[in-house]
Parts: sequence; structure tokens; C-alpha cells
Amino acid sequence: MPHGKAGPQERSFARSGGRGTGGGCRGSARSSEGPQPDGKRRIPRLRRRADRAAPRRLEAGSHRLAPSEGAGRAVLSQGYTRLPLAEAPFVHLHVHSEYSILDGACRIPALAARAAELDMPAVALTDHGSLAGAVELYREAGKHGVKPLIGCEVYVADDRRAQAKGYAHLTLLAESNEGYGNLIKLASAGYLEGYYYKPRVDWELLGRHAHGIVALSGCLSGRVAKAFEENRPADAAADLDRLVQTFGRDSVYVEIQNAGLEVQKRVNPQLVELAQGTGLPLVATGDVHYLRHEDALAHEALLCIQSGDSLKNPNRWRFDTDQFFFKSPAEMAADFPGHEDALRRSLELAERCIVTMELGRILLPEYPTPEGRDAFEYLVELCENGLHKRYDQVTPELTERLQFELKTVKEMGFADYFLIVWDFIRFAKQNGISVGPGRGSSAGSRDVHYLRHEDALAHEALLCIQSGDSLKNPNRWRFDTDQFFFKSPAEMAADFPGHEDALRRSLELAERCIVTMELGRILLPEYPTPEGRDAFEYLVELCENGLHKRYDQVTPELTERLQFELKTVKEMGFADYFLIVWDFIRFAKQNGISVGPGRGSSAGSLAAYCLQITDVDPIRYGLLFERFLNPARKDLPDMDIDFSVAGRERVINYVAEKYGRDRVAQIITFGTMAARAAVRDAGRVLEVPYGTVDRIAKMIPEGPGQSLDACLKPGQELKTAVDADPVAKEIVELAKPLEGLVRQDSIHAAGVVIGAQPLTDVVPL
Repeated sequence: MPHGKAGPQERSFARSGGRGTGGGCRGSARSSEGPQPDGKRRIPRLRRRADRAAPRRLEAGSHRLAPSEGAGRAVLSQGYTRLPLAEAPFVHLHVHSEYSILDGACRIPALAARAAELDMPAVALTDHGSLAGAVELYREAGKHGVKPLIGCEVYVADDRRAQAKGYAHLTLLAESNEGYGNLIKLASAGYLEGYYYKPRVDWELLGRHAHGIVALSGCLSGRVAKAFEENRPADAAADLDRLVQTFGRDSVYVEIQNAGLEVQKRVNPQLVELAQGTGLPLVATGDVHYLRHEDALAHEALLCIQSGDSLKNPNRWRFDTDQFFFKSPAEMAADFPGHEDALRRSLELAERCIVTMELGRILLPEYPTPEGRDAFEYLVELCENGLHKRYDQVTPELTERLQFELKTVKEMGFADYFLIVWDFIRFAKQNGISVGPGRGSSAGSRDVHYLRHEDALAHEALLCIQSGDSLKNPNRWRFDTDQFFFKSPAEMAADFPGHEDALRRSLELAERCIVTMELGRILLPEYPTPEGRDAFEYLVELCENGLHKRYDQVTPELTERLQFELKTVKEMGFADYFLIVWDFIRFAKQNGISVGPGRGSSAGSLAAYCLQITDVDPIRYGLLFERFLNPARKDLPDMDIDFSVAGRERVINYVAEKYGRDRVAQIITFGTMAARAAVRDAGRVLEVPYGTVDRIAKMIPEGPGQSLDACLKPGQELKTAVDADPVAKEIVELAKPLEGLVRQDSIHAAGVVIGAQPLTDVVPL
């Protein structure tokens, strides 16, 4: 996080971290400590922790990627190599996306594309206190052959539970899947245990979850750099020593940045000297907040949105330069003359970090079925019972339909899903909570804050949005330069002349950080079935009983349909899913909670009808089960269940008590700036009169899906206004890079996740 410029009325706030997500600091210079009598600065040696293995001193030749290896290829991890090491002297290890809300202006797809465009073999994401963008980076970076480096810039307090202001920034990168899991736990604990204005962690928590994590000493808001800025070199060394004691000597790097700030000119030489004196590796990073240099104004507008200020306010909070963009390797080299090793060390880190994700793997919780039955058996039982309850006469067509649906549920492994939904709907109905009929498919290290240099203004606007300030306020909170963009390796080299090793160390870190994600893997919980039955057996029992309750006459057609559905459920592995849904729906109904009749594609399931998950007869209305569950699509079944507002919390509480509060959570949702909202925010931070802004905003048609690009086509009213009115043009040009950025987060109105294991083992909360 960069220093910010603060006006007189904000000085105390700016010194303690700022109102914005990034926690900016004052950009005014402070006197540096004078030399010792012998002309040398005293840098205390780091203590060595006795229980650590002997340190591996990071010298030339001992890195996994040393400068002498330049003729070879940079083997980052399988599938991610883009170019020879000699052509990849730097990767960004300190980057903020839009998930550093109202502070970062980098959209992740554009970030990954920009890294590929600059021939960077890897790119990191280190949002403030959050891993919300980790999976998106993993997806998008892979599309471009760029290795994703998963990280987080955490807020470190002395005591995370104390309601006291004051924290420091610390850059963390996941070196392995274990490290990614520990980052998840740290980020989650920050929100669940340490939230006080910011999601904070403390040293006790860092020590508990340090394995598999590489720590960079941080930006100017980090403890080490801050101590040097305030002329406390002994404290700087002690703080660095504490990082070594926490993460281990092999996992700590001294981080230097250059966004054109005066304070960095004073602090960086001291950081270099500290790295040399302690034998710890130096790595150069960019403080990227926006993608291109021209995005700086949009970023400044974003800060105004954050602070509630205006771009017209000369005293607004803002970054002090426009250098917080995603710089090229050449730009980074220009920033760090003489520090080529520090730049190249970014590649060493990129090679070191390997994280894999199983994207798409579904992690369904298990429904606690009655003893002796598995989830699918119990689902079948419920569905068959429900079938007979739903239909006076259970025809062969009904049975066939239910069997087909259950077969599909089984094949796809969604029995627990059905049972879980059935269970909380049952709970709602039992507890007088109104439930809808069903809908949806179930009823049928540069501290990078922006991507490019030109994004600096947009980033400054983002800070204004964050702080409620205006771009016209000269004393607004802002970054002190426009150099917080995603710089190229050349730009980073220019920022750190003479620090080539520190730049190269970013590659060392990128190589070191390895995180894999199993995207798309389904992790269903198990439903606790009655003894002696597995989930599928219990599902079959419930469905067959339900079949006879739904229909007065169970025809061969009904039986065949139910058998087909149960077979599908079993083959897909969703018996526990059905039982879990059945169970909480049953709870709802037993407790007088109104439950809707079902909607969406799940209304096409005879099994769901027999379980009383839905109350729409799929046979009577000719609804297709395949729209709901199809072995050709390995997706979770989608059961949309409506509960009365008064009873929804009781159903959620029931599910949490049954499966464990650490395995149940509501879903976060991110609100983005639509075209109209972006125009209104841009106009406000520019201090354009409300009537003018409102008139321009109303030129954008109402409704979802409207974009500024579409409204700027020839013949459109907005295009005519922009061509004729300089004020309209200024507003729209500033609004364009803000459009679509995340503006706030909130809890989803109804979405609930039930996991097969503690959720913090899998996802950040």
C-alpha cells in the first residue's frame, strides 16, 4: 500500500492508516537518522530461532533460479512456461485487483492478459486481507499460460481481538497447497476474529499458520519500512527478525518498491543495507493498483468514491504519484537501476510457489441419514413415500419417472444434496415458515493497485469513492505518485536501478509459490442416515414411501420413473444431497415455517416431489427430469427453495447445528458499478452539479446489461452529449474504467453453503 497525501483535516487519520481499504499513509517527509560517528548505520543482526533448521543463505548460485541460469528456460510449473528466463527478468508479486475494494482497479481477466502481453511467466494477486479473487486469477491466468501466484496483503495488529486502531501491512505468498490453506485460514480469521475496521491478524495467528507461506517485508505501510521511515532502524531489524522467527529464514524476503515517492528514496537504501547485513534476499516489487498509466485518474476517482470526496478537492486523500500501474519489465528495471538481482528474484519466487486448485470439484456435505441407509437409499425411500403422498394413483409412468430421476441423482452423486434441501424445507414447514413453490432450474512486488499507468486517475477516483472525497480537493487522501500500476519488467528495472537482484527475486518467489486448486470438484457432505442404511438406500426408502403418499395409485409408470431418477441420483452420487435438502425442508414444515412449492428445473423431479421438496407434480404437468439432473452435465442439482422471511434464519440455524457451524456459511456477493452508477460516482468526485450528472446518467437506458461502450455508439444520446459537452466527456471518460469494478460486498440474501469439511479448509471466509 502506498503513501497517500492527506490534507490538514485528515492528518491523524492518515497516519493511522486511512479510511480506504488500502490504509494509506501520509506522504510528508520525515528527517532520517543521522550517521553514527564512524559514518555507518548500525543494523542489528537477526536472532536465529533455535527450533529452526540451519538457514540456507540465499547467495548467487544457491537460488533455484540464479542469474547464471539465464540461458535456460524458466521452469515455473507444468503448463505455465512462457519464455526463456533471459527474456523474463521480472514478474509482479504485489498486485491489487478490484477485490481490494475501492482501492484496487485491476480487473483480473485484464490483469492476466496484461501479464501475458508483457511476456511475464507469472503474476501474483495480493489483495488487502482477502482471497476473493484467488480462484478467478487461477482461471484467468491459466487461459494465457501465465502462472497464478496466490497471495494476500494482510493487516497485522498486535492483538487481533482488541478493538484498537493500528496495524501494518505484510505481503504473503502461498508457496504450496498447504500454504494456500494457511492463507485461507488467516484471511478467514481476519474477518471472523479480528475485524475492526479491517480484517486483522496478529503474530500468534501468523505463527500458527506460517507453513507453506513466503513473507515479503511489505510496502511503506509494513512494519520494517515504517520503522525506517520514522528513523527507528533497530525496530526495523527487530521486526524483520520477528518475521524470520515466524516464517523461517528461507521464507522471508526484504521487499523494496519504487513508485516515485520521496520517502522511498530514503527508505529503500536502508532496506537494501538491512538485507545485506542480515543475509536475507532482497526482492523488488511493484505496488500495482491499476493496469496502465492512463488508468491513474480512474483510480483516483475510485478513491474518491471510497472516501466520499471529490476530484475537485485538492486536499482529498489520494496516491501521491501516478506510478501504481502494472509496469513492464523494462519500466521496472528503470525504477530499480543497479538492483537487477532483486528484480530477477521475483522469478525465483514465481518458480518456488506452486498452488493447484481442483476447480469444478463439488464438495457436497453428507446428509445424516437414518442408521443403516446411505444418502441415496434414504432419498429413494423419501421419494417413493412422497410419490404415494403426492398421487392418489401411482401409475407406472410416475414410478418410471421417479426411478429415472433417482438414477440420475445417484449417477451424479447428488443424493445428499436432495436430502439436505428436503431437510431444511421440512424444517421450515414444520416450524410455520412459509416456503415458496420452487423456482429456477429446479422448477423445470510492486504494490500494484491498477493495471496501466493511464489508469492512475481512475484509481484516484476510486480512492475518492472509497473515502467520499472529491478529485477537486487537493488535500484528499490519495497515492503520492501515479506509479502503482502493473509495471512491465523493464519499468520495474527502471524503478530499481542497481537492484537487479531484488527484481529477479520476484521470479524466485513466483517459482517458489505453488498452489493448486481442484476447480469443479464436488465436495458433498454426508447425510447422517439411520443405522444400517447408506444414503442411497435411505433415499430410496423415503422416495418410495413418498410415492405412495403422493399418489393414491402407484402405477408401473410412476415406479419406473422413480427408479430411473433414483438410478441417476445414485450414479451421479447425489443421494446425500437429496437427503440433506429433504431433511431441512422437513424441519421447516414440522416447525411451522412456510415453504414454497418449488420452482425451476427441480420441479421436474418426481423424487423431489415424493420427498415433498417440491409440491409441483412433474407427471401431471409433463415436466422433464433431465432439465434438472443430467449425467451429461456434471453439475450440482439446483433446488430453489423459498422460505418465509421470518423462518429463514431458523432453517439456516438448523442446518448449521446439524452439520457443524464451521461447515455452514452464507454466500458473499459483490456489487459492481453499473454504467449509471459509474457516471454518478465520476460526476460526484469531479464535483459536477448533481442536476448535470443526473441528466447525463439518465441518457443510459435503464435495466441490466447496459454498458457505456454501447451507449457511446453513433446515434446514441450519450454519444451526442459527449461530443458536444466537455463536462459530459470528462465524466464519461472517468466513468469508463470504473464501470464494472466491485463497489461493495454483502451477504447473499438466501445462498447457503454446506461443506463436507470445515469450510476454512477449502475456501476463505
